[in-house]
Amino acid sequence: MSKVIQVTDENFYNEVAKGTMPLMTEFYAVWCTHCQNMAPIVEELAEEFSGKIDIYAADLDKTTKAAETYGIGGIPTFVLFKDANHYEKFSGETSKTYLKQKLEELLKK
Repeated sequence: MSKVIQVTDENFYNEVAKGTMPLMTEFYAVWCTHCQNMAPIVEELAEEFSGKIDIYAADLDKTTKAAETYGIGGIPTFVLFKDANHYEKFSGETSKTYLKQKLEELLKK
């Protein structure tokens, strides 16, 4: 069972912007090869950080308002939040090690 929570523009702000736990949102598109490559890594990290960090996935075609709010230009883009505030944003296909490091940093802040 996936620990990654899917969001759309309809529920993005209630789920993500008002979140009480540290969280990461990945903006992606189903047609994006780099996003497809990141999907298993994001799933693994969602499992690994379960109960510590909420991990969301936002399909760019269904979250256009949220993408505009956070200045999403390329995909995949990862946006980290702490205490319901935007904390950090980075884009591109990356390694599990790098993404895990970013999530661990988020927990320490």
